[in-house]
Amino acid sequence: MLPLNWKAGLSPTEIGLAAGRSTTVRFAVDVPATAKVGTTHRLALAVESQRHSQAFLPVGGVAISPPLVVRFDGESVRMGAGANQPVRLLVTNPTGSPVCGRIRIAGLPQTPVEPAEVEIPSLPPGATHTCGLTLRGGSRNELGEVRAHVVAAELVRPSGAVPLPAETAAFGTASLPVSVGVTRAEDVRHKLPFPQSNDERAYSPVWIVRAPAYEIWFSQRFGLGRTLLDASNHSWYAWAWGSISGLCEFWREVGGRGDYRCIFGGDPDCRPKQMTWRDTTLECASPYGDQITVECTERHVHWHVRAPTGKLFPRGFGMRLHGLFGHPSFSVTHSDAADRPAGWPAKVGDLAYCCIHQPGFSRECVWIATTDVVPRCTMTDRGISVEWHGLTKTTFDMYIGFAPEAEVLSRIQEVAGEK
Repeated sequence: MLPLNWKAGLSPTEIGLAAGRSTTVRFAVDVPATAKVGTTHRLALAVESQRHSQAFLPVGGVAISPPLVVRFDGESVRMGAGANQPVRLLVTNPTGSPVCGRIRIAGLPQTPVEPAEVEIPSLPPGATHTCGLTLRGGSRNELGEVRAHVVAAELVRPSGAVPLPAETAAFGTASLPVSVGVTRAEDVRHKLPFPQSNDERAYSPVWIVRAPAYEIWFSQRFGLGRTLLDASNHSWYAWAWGSISGLCEFWREVGGRGDYRCIFGGDPDCRPKQMTWRDTTLECASPYGDQITVECTERHVHWHVRAPTGKLFPRGFGMRLHGLFGHPSFSVTHSDAADRPAGWPAKVGDLAYCCIHQPGFSRECVWIATTDVVPRCTMTDRGISVEWHGLTKTTFDMYIGFAPEAEVLSRIQEVAGEK
């Protein structure tokens, strides 16, 4: 029970009510320091009359909140190895009294945070204080969480500060997922059954690759990209996990004339691929002898497809990206277009390219570079579709990345220099 401190000048135990009249009573509740944070105490009045026996009337409740609530501004941080990343910690006073305190922040083993401890000045009820922090990225890839917790809190009163018990102050905690460089992690939260399979154990967890410029999710069953985010966490692609389709598909003739098969992507037979991870590079073999490598770097994703030994890709070989999010501000620049920006060449090395702009959706552009043939991009009723056909070689390369428009050409030139 919580002790009641009556403020109405009435009897501490009784309130007189006249028939047909209403009375407003204001009172305060003194919460002892031993009250458990996160609990709610209900209040009820005992009502008696000459005609009726005693009854209890609920009048509300008192929720015991922590003295300070902390949270990070943003859902996650993806930063480059060796880079510095500013983050903001928001501290709110949810109580009815001014509160001050001290907060400790713990970084990752190779990625410290500065400062590691901050003092919170006297915060009025309901006010929020913003703390500026800096993450110092290490030289190696790293995945983890930055954690903040309140280590001390005091109520600020005219008579002096009232320290709160350590267990009460420590209720205020926050965490921020952080990835440094290029990281890969398995996430079983998205483990869903495939309706095409009769095997009840045919679940498909996902691999999540995080990099400074993007985040991409791969299905363990097919190796397909299911989710694609840019550096600002805008979702450019998201597809149902129960579907056999995905971000990227490669097709070619495998038998007689016109016998086209999907060597990587939405296989109609729902057959799992043979996949192996080597750090942040995915290796996959198609049922027809093709070798597919998906290399994830800090700035782009690189698909490399190699035909079976001793064979050339037939001219019917093609690639398709479909279902990219389309916004009314959509526009596209193809590398062979006459109206391409000044200074943009028709090819960079042996790479042709296209650049998708959607300024009403994101400041980032999607750039796609492929070997020899320009990827054709159009807006459809199902989103943005990118297709490419016609190559008679033994290998094919495709690159996808995000960058502000002013940096797109330099990113493609960077890639061409890597080949």
